[in-house]
Amino acid sequence: MNRNVAARVAEDTMAILEQGQYRNARNETVDIGAALTHAIDEAVLYRIEDIRQTVVGTKGGAFV
Repeated sequence: MNRNVAARVAEDTMAILEQGQYRNARNETVDIGAALTHAIDEAVLYRIEDIRQTVVGTKGGAFV
């Protein structure tokens, strides 16, 4: 994928996220609003510090 195509895909993706819907190949509206809200509400941020604390003392803890 060249740079221009990648940029266009990124722009289209952002527009879909902002609108909460898109039109598929059959020209049907696909609503992703509820799924997007659920994904945001259920998202979890794992910080490297938290991961280090979790693996300390475990066998083979690569992040110790």
